[in-house]
Amino acid sequence: MLLLQLRTVAGRGAGRLFATSTVQIGRLAQCGHDVSLGSRRITTFTSHEMRSKVCGLYYERMFEKVTLPTIASTITTTNGGGAHASGSEEPGSPLDAELTHVPHEADLEHLRKLCNFFHAHPPAPGARFHSVDLSGTCHVRWERHTEMSTYTFFKPATGPGDLDSPFAPDRVPVSVLPPEWVRTIPGAVIVASHIAIVGESKADTATSRDEDEFRLAKQLLNHNGHITGAAVHRGAFRAYSDWRVHGDSFGRIVLLPMPGLAHRMAGGKVIQRLVELDKYRKMALVALPLASQLAPEIDGLMGELQAVMSEVDADESNGGSRRRQQDLLHRLCSLTALSLRHQAKSDFRFGAARAYAQIVDDRLDDLGTEKIVGVPSIRTFVQSTTRPAIRTCDSVGERLKSLARSSQLTAELMRTSLTVRQQAHSAEQLDEIKHTSKTQVLLQESVEGLSVVAITYYSCGVLGYMLKSAAAVGAMPAGLGPEVVMGAAVPIVGFTVWRGLHEMKEKVLGESAGPASGDSSKRT
Repeated sequence: MLLLQLRTVAGRGAGRLFATSTVQIGRLAQCGHDVSLGSRRITTFTSHEMRSKVCGLYYERMFEKVTLPTIASTITTTNGGGAHASGSEEPGSPLDAELTHVPHEADLEHLRKLCNFFHAHPPAPGARFHSVDLSGTCHVRWERHTEMSTYTFFKPATGPGDLDSPFAPDRVPVSVLPPEWVRTIPGAVIVASHIAIVGESKADTATSRDEDEFRLAKQLLNHNGHITGAAVHRGAFRAYSDWRVHGDSFGRIVLLPMPGLAHRMAGGKVIQRLVELDKYRKMALVALPLASQLAPEIDGLMGELQAVMSEVDADESNGGSRRRQQDLLHRLCSLTALSLRHQAKSDFRFGAARAYAQIVDDRLDDLGTEKIVGVPSIRTFVQSTTRPAIRTCDSVGERLKSLARSSQLTAELMRTSLTVRQQAHSAEQLDEIKHTSKTQVLLQESVEGLSVVAITYYSCGVLGYMLKSAAAVGAMPAGLGPEVVMGAAVPIVGFTVWRGLHEMKEKVLGESAGPASGDSSKRT
């Protein structure tokens, strides 16, 4: 057991000593030591290496506590992290402008410039979240996600005229930021909105309060004809928005607190959920242009596939040429490669769109949206756009997969047909070679027979000349003429010639087969 004694230190430095000692106790505990604090023993054990990191995730992105009333400005930029990591983004695609690639360090460096400008605490290296007060002018909350980064600025609406015109250019939080810094935010802006929590209604009845709130919302939203609304966070706030981009390039959301229900934490939570609802809604819809672009291309590829399959069927029926089958197979392979290319380009984007749409539904549930009588519902408005878009993306994705499977299957059938034909052609060639070899053997044997007869004939002729010469000089025995001897010698000469040719053939064949058999024996 390792004993760690702490003594109370009066004056300055006591808090620092206690904090430092607490950190040391934690490190000792993680190493598996038993730690005692005075007479009190702390039971410790070996912690998993990811324990502290996982526990820290719960408190990494807490909701902000905002002063009511308040004004918030949010800017979400795309960084293209997921699309570039997956390799799905291509030059000329609809995503080039929206998903500009922004390195993580570029985001951090830009945030450090803002913090240095206001002499605020900068983000830590590699941080993906940072929340800090900018010298009392406003509060900034920064988050980096896979494909986007979000800046949210909070400013209490305590100045004169803040509640009457919260969206005026000189009253929103971005007005206190350096214009050059705002202009050079890395990435492309996908969402920019102002959110204002204004004062409570003074009406006595619920009906008059609803009318007053809606009238105020219309006024703050420039009397736009289409305004949606909902009661959120168990009725603590009424949210109104027209979901349009106004002349200052920002959208607008109005939050009206309900007496006795709204508080600081609830205000920060509702603002954060509305920010997430808007940005994930936009990111889910980013996939729709890609689906719209791919749909006519898929129609063309489907028509091409049907034409090729018809030609394949006709070619099989008519016994088409091998060259034509190879051309059809080449067309099928090109079609398959193009469909797989489109599929690889769209898989990540469509999958991300599904995930974002699910988050949108989750955020609507987290907000606890309830319908306000006489006002179009926020839930209905948002889902009426995202759900059909996701269904369109799913349909295009399934058509791409079906096209790739059909073209691959047809190509496999073509390859099988070509293989069968090739094997049949090879078998025919082998039969022809076998027949030719057999004919050559018969001809060779015929030639060998004729050769024996010819050699025997000429040998007997030479022998006849010798016998006649011997008879002329009286060297032949009495009563034995040359003709008799020649007749008797014919079988002997013929057999000798046949035997000699046969042995010569075996010798030649043996010499030609010798090196091959020797090589095979060596290989063996």
